[in-house]
Parts: sequence; C-alpha cells; structure tokens
Amino acid sequence: MAKIKVPSPGDYYHGVYPGGTEQNPTPSLANLTSYVNAVGKNVAFVTCFHEWGAGLAFPWPNLNWIVDSGAVPYLRLMTRTVPKNYVAETTYTLEAIVAGQFDTILTQWANQAKTTALPFLCEWGTEANGFWFPWNAAHNGADAGANFGAPLFQQAYQHIVTIVRNAGANNISWVFHVNYQDNPVESWNTLAAYDPGPDFTDWIALSLYGSQSPDDAPDDWVAFVSAMNGAYDIVSQLPGQRPIMLSEFGFCANDGNPGEPAAWTQVALTAILSNRWPRLAAFAWWNESWKQGNETVEFHVQNIPGVPQVFAAQLAGKTVLDRPTIE
Repeated sequence: MAKIKVPSPGDYYHGVYPGGTEQNPTPSLANLTSYVNAVGKNVAFVTCFHEWGAGLAFPWPNLNWIVDSGAVPYLRLMTRTVPKNYVAETTYTLEAIVAGQFDTILTQWANQAKTTALPFLCEWGTEANGFWFPWNAAHNGADAGANFGAPLFQQAYQHIVTIVRNAGANNISWVFHVNYQDNPVESWNTLAAYDPGPDFTDWIALSLYGSQSPDDAPDDWVAFVSAMNGAYDIVSQLPGQRPIMLSEFGFCANDGNPGEPAAWTQVALTAILSNRWPRLAAFAWWNESWKQGNETVEFHVQNIPGVPQVFAAQLAGKTVLDRPTIE
C-alpha cells in the first residue's frame, strides 16, 4: 500500500490544525480555507481527531474533506471516554488495550482504514509525557514497575500498531508525539521512556508553544530556538533515525505585547526553515481559539496582527511543500 514519503533533506511538509472557536471548534474545510488564504500556501497535511467517546466507527467524515482538499489526513486516535484533561480513563485504559479487550474494534477500524489504500499519518498517545492526558504515567501507576506507567504505554502503543498492521492497514505512517518538555519532571516521566520504538512508529513529533495566554508577559513564554534545541537533542537520540515533525506550535494574540506573536513566529519559522535541525521534516501551526475565563485565547493566524505576513514571506520558498509525496 502507498505511504507518505519523507521529504528530501532541507524540504518541509507544511501542515495545520484548522480548528474553529469554542462555540464551533470542529476542524472544517472552511477553517482550512481561512488559514490557507491568510498564509498564501496550501498544506500537505491536516490534523484531525477520532475521539472514541464520540463513536468507534472509522471517522470518514473527518478524513474525506481533507483528502478532497489535496492534503493528507493526520489523524489522532483518542482512546478516551470524554475529551477532558487531567482525568484518568476508566474504559479505554492502557491495561485493557494491552489485554486485547478492544482488538475487535481496532481490527474493524483497520479494515476501514485500508479500504481505499489512502495514505495518512496517525498518532496515538498524544503528548505522552504530559500529565494532562489519561495515557500519561501519572494516571497509570507512574513508577510502580514494568507493567505500569511509561512501560505500559509502550506496550499499549505496540499492541495497537500490531493489531492494525495485522489487519493489513499498512498505509498508515505512525507518529510518536511528545511535549517538548516533560511535565511533571520526574524520573518516571521522561519522554524517552514512552517511545514505542522504530519498529512501531515512523515519525517522532513535538509540541512547542510560545505564549498560551493573552495576558502573558515576556517572562511567561517559551523562547523557541532554545526550547527546540533541547527537545531536538533528546528526540534525535531515540533509536531508528526517524524523521521529526513539529506537529504543534503557536503563539496566541497578546493584549499587552501585540507585536510579540509576529516576532516569535518570525524567529520560529526562520529557524525551522534554516535546516538547523536536519531531521526536522514537517511543521504545523495550531490554528484555533477558545475562551479562558473572560478572555479569548486566539491562535488563528488570520486574526493576529502581523502573523499572516510573516507566514506568507516564510512559506513562499520551494522548500516548503504544500502537497504530500506518496511512495
């Protein structure tokens, strides 16, 4: 079956999560079009979700419009009952996955995934080293032994991929996705401890944000280059020479420092496209907004002064690929 080809060294897939607002958060073609119009370039891949709490059937509605747009879907398999953070999962637990309780569902899912030989990216266990998600070790016994915490996450990821591949869905490129820093910083929560390994994953992905609140002061946000340097050094030492993507990055509109989003984005995109990190092969902005108390956290490029112009200038080069290459 066809799979997504890794770009040549120095080339980069351009992607996006085209979310909406808190009132209508679902990614959509309209949201994708707004982003593309703002930055002046198409995307090679589009992030979307399959929340098991909303239904177990393969999410064709989430994928078909992405394929029709000319991009490749980047699907997040979210095995949780409710889309809430900082809570333990009670149904789709790591133990239950490893025990094979959902093998039938995963096989049915895989049979759908392979029906059109549609190549796509897929991740499970998003930001594994962040305790906000239920698959993090904090919710699974932490450092209680080989059948708990990060080792149990590894087993669950390997089990999912094995079941899906055994069903013949070899058109999926699997992604191991971590936050740029461990949270909490504990010996049992190192990102390397969660790695399912190169036999089970094709890409390694990072999340790295600058400001995430409209009232952040300069001391509150992350400096892109130094943070990326540290994360890249760690993930590039993981086995397998897998390509690396920045699957989430962004800087929200800032009320007190309105020019900072554009300045931070300029630094970030310049560094990304400089081949400073040779195995970095893809990047995607997190393009949505939501309410935080009485404030709006605004990541939409099209709504942040100066950021569309930065994107348009940086993405204009031929090294930024706006369509996927299929093997």
